[in-house]
Amino acid sequence: MHSGGDNWGSCTGTIIDVKGSTGYVLTAAHCVTQGETKNVMAPSQISVAMGNDYYSPSVSFPVTAVSIHPFYTGLGGSSNDFAMIRFSGATSSTPIIPAMTPAQDDLKQNTEVKLVGYGNTESGANSIRRFINKPIGYLDVSVLQYAQPGTTGGMCFGDSGGPTLTLGTERVAAVASYVTADDCKGYGVSGRVSMVYNSFVKPFLDGTTGEYTCDECWEGAFSPGGACWNKRMACFENQKCIDYITCGNKCYTAACWHTCAAQHAQGAAMWNDATTVCRCDNCSKYCSSEPRCNMPACGVEYEDALCGKCSDSKCCVEAQACADSSACAPCLVSNPPASCNSSAKYNAWQDCLSLGCASECSLLPDGCGLAIPKADCQECVENACCDQAKACADNATCKACAEASEPSASCHTNALYGDLQACQVAGCVDECVETPVTQRPDGGPDSDGGEDAGGSDKPDTGAGQRPSGGGDGGSGGGCSTTSHGAGMSHGGWLFAGLAVLWARWRRGQTGVGPASRGARRSGSVQSG
Repeated sequence: MHSGGDNWGSCTGTIIDVKGSTGYVLTAAHCVTQGETKNVMAPSQISVAMGNDYYSPSVSFPVTAVSIHPFYTGLGGSSNDFAMIRFSGATSSTPIIPAMTPAQDDLKQNTEVKLVGYGNTESGANSIRRFINKPIGYLDVSVLQYAQPGTTGGMCFGDSGGPTLTLGTERVAAVASYVTADDCKGYGVSGRVSMVYNSFVKPFLDGTTGEYTCDECWEGAFSPGGACWNKRMACFENQKCIDYITCGNKCYTAACWHTCAAQHAQGAAMWNDATTVCRCDNCSKYCSSEPRCNMPACGVEYEDALCGKCSDSKCCVEAQACADSSACAPCLVSNPPASCNSSAKYNAWQDCLSLGCASECSLLPDGCGLAIPKADCQECVENACCDQAKACADNATCKACAEASEPSASCHTNALYGDLQACQVAGCVDECVETPVTQRPDGGPDSDGGEDAGGSDKPDTGAGQRPSGGGDGGSGGGCSTTSHGAGMSHGGWLFAGLAVLWARWRRGQTGVGPASRGARRSGSVQSG
């Protein structure tokens, strides 16, 4: 493909469709723009030549229209490096290789593909169309990447815009964009066609206007010159952020990323702000329906829907305050730093959950099953009456009575509730008993502290004391003492545990942290 002046063969392209006498070429945006800008060349400055040797083309076609992807930034290494060219003079015998649609894209790492182009070889300049088969070394929604060390071959200057073809039934799976070393022996990177097929390629073929996706805007914002590029580079220059990325780039599992986020909480927060937060803010037009960009009402997303519903209902103010605080946000990881113990906002949120959502959020230290409104009573029951609490928790009526701020009079007709109250009187009278306990039908305690219906004497605890181990649920009952703050359960995703911070404190999705490609692409690149 010839663009501007006499520089024949500056780029490669693929004829992907012919309609009557009109043909369509898919190539790279940087092949049809002026320098590192988004200024598109006029059709008269471009021509399409077809043949095995571009010095001796079998036929040349005049160009009638050129379009580049709107999210291409104009700089080397930009995502969305795609251009479409319309030319005249095609015939029914003009060969085509169709572009890959999203439905056809089943590419995976190590899938072997064919790279085609007129670019330089190990010997230097070249004018012959050549190809090489390579395995895909890395891929994501926007790119395919190939390792090209030593003399293994791959794309080079002049191959830009050329196709990555699937084997067997040939389709254009990707378009050559750039290489990461001046000698072309680093990595070759091609833009993945399926990401832009419905929004850019097909509408150009049909003469319609495309609907661009969140992925396209998302990748464009993070490209050189994109809206979030400066934040990204600032993160690469901050040691805490570097430590987090370095840790994450060694990970192959989500659990590993969780650990990195816990170990490098501040760096993870910086990376999240440079990636998810920035891109969601700048792509709101295209990403409004994306889960990664939808902020919950109280600033925190919960893995457990029941816990989230309770927290949003009872602890929304505390949750939002922590989510909005740069000091508190790093505490929302599976293993909070020790400094979180002194965070007033973090402790306020945990205290609220412990008091109002302990059962829903699995904050009961030993699983005794009840979320008693009074914190000191809850702690005492966990230590002294765990067996009775468990039995009560398994009975819906008893559980409702025990967790009510003001139990109804009918609660005292429940035998299990009576057992729990008896234990509270025996071992947690100061912490739990505020009003006299009425006589229960099955011979439970009456309010004056005398003998029960069975005739046994209740322990004399003395004023303001409870016996060591307490009542029927003492230390032999299997309940150990555990602080409420340490009772959060762990598991799942980048900011695991009880909850994960939403867009103002987390990583993409699709993923769980910076893609390995992101770190590799942070340096200078050369356009093909």
